[in-house]
Amino acid sequence: MNRLTQLRGLAGLLIPGLDAHEARTLGWYHVYGEMFRLLCEDSGFLDFGWSEDPDTSDLLGAQHEMVRQVTASLQAGPEGPWLDVGCGEGGPACLMAQERGVQVTGLNINASQVAMCIERAQRLGVQVDFVEGNAQEMPLDSGTFSGVYTIESPLHYPDKPAFLAEVTRVLKPGGRFALCDIVRVPRDISLGQAMGVELGRWLYACPPLWSAADWAEGMRSLGLEDVEIMDCTRQTLGLTPAWIRQLDSVKGEIRKRYPPGVYQGARRILVELSARLEGLPIGYTLVTARKPA
Repeated sequence: MNRLTQLRGLAGLLIPGLDAHEARTLGWYHVYGEMFRLLCEDSGFLDFGWSEDPDTSDLLGAQHEMVRQVTASLQAGPEGPWLDVGCGEGGPACLMAQERGVQVTGLNINASQVAMCIERAQRLGVQVDFVEGNAQEMPLDSGTFSGVYTIESPLHYPDKPAFLAEVTRVLKPGGRFALCDIVRVPRDISLGQAMGVELGRWLYACPPLWSAADWAEGMRSLGLEDVEIMDCTRQTLGLTPAWIRQLDSVKGEIRKRYPPGVYQGARRILVELSARLEGLPIGYTLVTARKPA
């Protein structure tokens, strides 16, 4: 990554104005996208992963398992295409097209990532449609999808009720929805921890997080049924030690491509997360629901 690209990304993170949050989110991906590609070996997967073994060395396998766990409930829905909201660099959508043989559409607000998705699908020889658009105002027809899923994307959305309303709109009657994301966990914390959370939210371009209960209530308020919550913090954020090892394995490249301190800062965040996982005011949840037939 050259310095001009970094500065453009930092501008998106720092400069307020019209659609400021959208600019900060895009800026965040400009700044950190290359680091994620290094960590994930340009696999197209950007999620934390899912594993019952916190000592696993197969992080790509864990990321594949994350997608399988999230989409498992979609199998019970009617036949038809699926929508991946906030599809990242296309790995999950391509995996579902390969493994499930389902037609998938990926939605992403980041034009450069959409281009990566298209190139990845062509390289893998799978038929996946990728669309540039905002999850809170989807450029998609109503009643189109039998299944909608999203992984580690809604934490960036400032208008979460609008996002849920759009999911409900584009789902077919009887269609299934699955959301897997970092969530707020209500608990008493120290002032230092609260400051750390706010700093983390700013760095990750996150508006205030919702709790699992907030997501469930938001779904029910729109008429979605069979809402179920699963706490999967242990299976996901419990992989932090494995990600620390992965970060250490590419520290030379990170130091070449990023300003001084970026590697140490990223490592410090992961170490703190690993050490205090049980007491932090964040967790990870899988919430599933169904649109009435």
